Amino acid sequence: MCDHYGILLIADEIQSGFGRTGKWFAVEHWDVVPDVIVMAKGLASGLPLSGLAARQRLWPNGRPVHTAARMAAT
Repeated sequence: MCDHYGILLIADEIQSGFGRTGKWFAVEHWDVVPDVIVMAKGLASGLPLSGLAARQRLWPNGRPVHTAARMAAT
């Protein structure tokens, strides 16, 4: 449905990611592929670290934002 209407599917894996549901990410239990996955907690074993993974088409110029900003600053 999201693909049909052009809506981004964002999987919030902060509580459920990294094997807590028996799969690497909880979204793998369904037949969907998210556009963005947000992850934390299990990513760094309790340290305050988070991450975001997104399809390449969502990044400007095909590069992550931090890379694009660094390239523009130099």
